[in-house]
Amino acid sequence: MTVRLRLRRRRAQAGFTLVELMVAIVLAAIFALAIYGFFFNVMDNARTQQSHWMAQQDGRTAIDRMAAEVRQAVSPDDGLTPPIISVSTTSIEMYVDPSRVLTALRPVPHKVRYAIVSGRLIAYNWFEQR
Repeated sequence: MTVRLRLRRRRAQAGFTLVELMVAIVLAAIFALAIYGFFFNVMDNARTQQSHWMAQQDGRTAIDRMAAEVRQAVSPDDGLTPPIISVSTTSIEMYVDPSRVLTALRPVPHKVRYAIVSGRLIAYNWFEQR
């Protein structure tokens, strides 16, 4: 074998240099960090959207319940007293008969008060003794 033939075989089997490997590792690390940042940004946005959705769902549930009770408002004494006791910017108080049936001769009302306290809708229920 000649010297030239040996040099050709060596160059063909040489592989990557240390500089090429270091550049490849740095580029792979940059790519991995970009993917990592993107993934956690997406996960954070998903958590935020889920909490917004849950808050909206809770709000809908509270308003639906309050609307149902407003529709069930009834006078406690055959029309002498109005069903709505008081209304303000942060609360409403009324007489409600949740077990009202169309065939019932006499309603069985109790007071219900909805108030906004510290940004939350709070329901206060109590039965009146007659």
